[in-house]
Amino acid sequence: MAVKLNLLPQGAAVSGSLGKTLKSIKSFGIIALGMFLFFILGVSGFLVYSSISLKGLTIQEESLKARIKSQETTEQKIVLLKDRLTKISKVQSTPSVQKSLDKAGGVVASLPAGAVLTELGLDLKKTDMSLIFRSSLDLNSFLGFVKTSGEFKRVSLTAFNFNPLSGYSIGLRFFDN
Repeated sequence: MAVKLNLLPQGAAVSGSLGKTLKSIKSFGIIALGMFLFFILGVSGFLVYSSISLKGLTIQEESLKARIKSQETTEQKIVLLKDRLTKISKVQSTPSVQKSLDKAGGVVASLPAGAVLTELGLDLKKTDMSLIFRSSLDLNSFLGFVKTSGEFKRVSLTAFNFNPLSGYSIGLRFFDN
């Protein structure tokens, strides 16, 4: 048989309805404490998950930044390459004076031994030469070559001088075909 001992004085004893209320409040407190602990565990789990996700996103962001930086460098190289290609095509499309230079080379190669080339000016459509001949025979043979060569569309005599010390000084302008 169970002995019921009440160590509280009779005046301090809790009445039946108040005891039931205190018992239900105690049960509710335990349930509330359990729910609070469950909520704290949920919030802690969420914080841990968020922290891990944040670290992953930070790593992904750094990776994307590195890719963007490498693509910027590549893009800069492409822009420079396009610029160089534009300049190269511009230079290649510019008419060359090589044809005039080759023709002038043929004329210079035909100069007699007593002749001296003092000036040579090349243009796309014309070539200017200044020459000095020691004798009229050298001048005559050179002009005969120019007349028979047919390399130029037209030849214009721009200057003709005679100096007894140096000889004949002439200026010719050759117009390309």
